[in-house]
Amino acid sequence: MYWTSIIHPVKSFTWSLEGCILPSPVSFTESLNYSQARHRACNGPYYHCLCAASKDKSAEWAITQWFFPLETIYSGGFESERKEKEEEEEEEEEEEEEEEEEEEEEEEEEEEEEEEEEEEEEEEEEEEEEEEEEEEEEEEEEEEEEEEEEEEEEEEEEEEEEEEEEEEEEEEEEEEEEEEEEEEEEEEEEEEEEEEEEEEEEEEEEEEEEEEEEEGED
Repeated sequence: MYWTSIIHPVKSFTWSLEGCILPSPVSFTESLNYSQARHRACNGPYYHCLCAASKDKSAEWAITQWFFPLETIYSGGFESERKEKEEEEEEEEEEEEEEEEEEEEEEEEEEEEEEEEEEEEEEEEEEEEEEEEEEEEEEEEEEEEEEEEEEEEEEEEEEEEEEEEEEEEEEEEEEEEEEEEEEEEEEEEEEEEEEEEEEEEEEEEEEEEEEEEEEGED
């Protein structure tokens, strides 16, 4: 049975456990008889490594599969890539941290803006309440003034009514006085008429007496 793997190009690569030294750089595909191969498997964080002898045993090759890295077994070669990956990961982490920080800052800014908006709304509400209170006070003052004016008007009306009543009373008194005067005048006239009648009667009596005397003399 044959097993084929693609070898990634590497620089000076040393596998210290097996002593397999590869030329620099190396990139090829090798078919090996898996049953004849001398191999040792090594597990690590990124790669799974296999060291095997070729068919003619003229050289030893390191066949590397991309499973786990093996930091303790090799130096050089994939180390630069590992460092690059680590650097990339670190950069990504830093970028993520920066993004998180930016997001946090944005959230903080948004919270501050919301707080400011809330404060503004509260201030507006307070101002509105103050305005409403002032309006209510003004309305109350106006109502009080109106009530005072109404009271004054009522007092004036009462005074006018009293004056009218007094005038009416005076008029009535005057009328009564006039009536009394008229009655007195009428009485006086009647008395005068009576006196005149009496005088006329007396004159008539005197005339009659004179006539009788004259007739008696004749």
